[in-house]
Amino acid sequence: MKFKSLILSSIFIPSILLTGQTDESDESDTSQDNSAEASVVSSASVPSIASDGATESNPIVALVRAGVPFSTASSTSFATAKKMASNGISKFLEIKDGLKSGEFTLVELESAINAGLDLSKGSVKSLVQAVASGDGSAESVERLQAAAVLAESLLVESSLSQASYSSPYNVGALSRDSTTKELLSLLNGYGAFGDNGDELLSLVTPDETTNIVTLSSSSTSELLNYLPKFTGSVGFATENLDDSILDIALSNITLSPSGPITIASDTTFSLDTLGVLDAVETNGDYDARPSDEFVHIFAAIGDLTISDDLTITNTNDAEDHALVLASSDNVSVNDADITYTGSNLAIGAADSTANSVWLTNSKISVGGNLAVASLGTLNISSTDIVVGNANSETSDPDNVYLYANDLISAKNLSFTGSRLDDVYMEAVTLNLTNIDFPASAEVLLRSRDGTLNFNPSKIEVGSVNLNNVRHLGISDQALTENNFDTSKGAGHIDSLSNFENGSPMMRIRAQSTTFTSATN
Repeated sequence: MKFKSLILSSIFIPSILLTGQTDESDESDTSQDNSAEASVVSSASVPSIASDGATESNPIVALVRAGVPFSTASSTSFATAKKMASNGISKFLEIKDGLKSGEFTLVELESAINAGLDLSKGSVKSLVQAVASGDGSAESVERLQAAAVLAESLLVESSLSQASYSSPYNVGALSRDSTTKELLSLLNGYGAFGDNGDELLSLVTPDETTNIVTLSSSSTSELLNYLPKFTGSVGFATENLDDSILDIALSNITLSPSGPITIASDTTFSLDTLGVLDAVETNGDYDARPSDEFVHIFAAIGDLTISDDLTITNTNDAEDHALVLASSDNVSVNDADITYTGSNLAIGAADSTANSVWLTNSKISVGGNLAVASLGTLNISSTDIVVGNANSETSDPDNVYLYANDLISAKNLSFTGSRLDDVYMEAVTLNLTNIDFPASAEVLLRSRDGTLNFNPSKIEVGSVNLNNVRHLGISDQALTENNFDTSKGAGHIDSLSNFENGSPMMRIRAQSTTFTSATN
């Protein structure tokens, strides 16, 4: 089964589907306000906010000292101010900054607090906007409160223990049921949709009466135009949009959402027990059709952190499914082995920073193909990837796909024991050090400019930078520019060594303005 197009879909699917300023000043009595303000401010020069989780005895005074206009702070009830302070110093200062800059009003903030929203778990601005997304009616408040209860149930931290997961959600059913704009806004406030969640929500048009959002789409292929909003710019090229591999029924996708996922002890999880990704009867045809392909997603609203061994078992090792480990924030795999006994595995992070994904001192073993994707930087150090060994009797050798919006930095990456066919890497800049590609691997490296650089002391942004990188089908020595045909210029560089079918063993290509498939 093809797996190339799931590189970005692995993080797109769980994210897109989960998918008047009031005047608070009183100008009629400014002299009294000024006098009162002077009295409050003169009581001390610096707010004595001691530590995270504690403020001084009068949080209203702290708001004034922190720079919130006196007219705003003084109209805050003591109970509301106390709730603001109870979220800790960093959140208190975030509230102060939002009020001072006018990002939200005191009335809007009080509405969020009164609705029972947990300001400590997300962006205050976004959570306030979730309240503002309603129309203020009793029905809207009721929807918001129901959304808050559901969101709280989804935000429970997980260790991926078998007992903590019950029946997963069916994405097709979620897209048809009564999902409100309040719920989507609230989840966005908690960071469920990544850094570009506001952009995604701008595309949602709820029913004018009920504020319910109903997704008319029934397939992933109908959602691909949303992808650039999620990634920031990257989408599929027009010629790839009709590829059948992108046409998976939403009813074939299941979702197990949670808060941050932390694996800190040796863990085994059975997909058979969960009841997902069962084998599909194909009457002996192992190349499953899109209608027979299924996806299950473990979606962490927060970080995915793995510091001890994780084994996910599945008696179905046919090439008819993909398991996705997705994070709305960062992924860190450190000193741990990840084993998936089924076929295809994808790991993705929606964070767009330099710490988006870290694979360090680890081993990832999957029965089929492996994809790892980041909307920021993909960092790999001393990691072994093993693919394609679960179903050698019924499938071709399998592939590794690595994608990052900005940078792939890989050092001491190995592919020990893999039945490896293709290796695909794409980022604005690729920085590869101490890597041996197996002789069997057809390697495609795509950077912004499609150029090659072999000078480790001067990394070139936009290039494929190679330092002590070997392809064992070309030579047992480190690659140099003498191993490549550069006569066609940047963006179309091929190795001089070919496979028996005439295909170059390595290709260097330039990125297009939108994501293209790994074939060229």
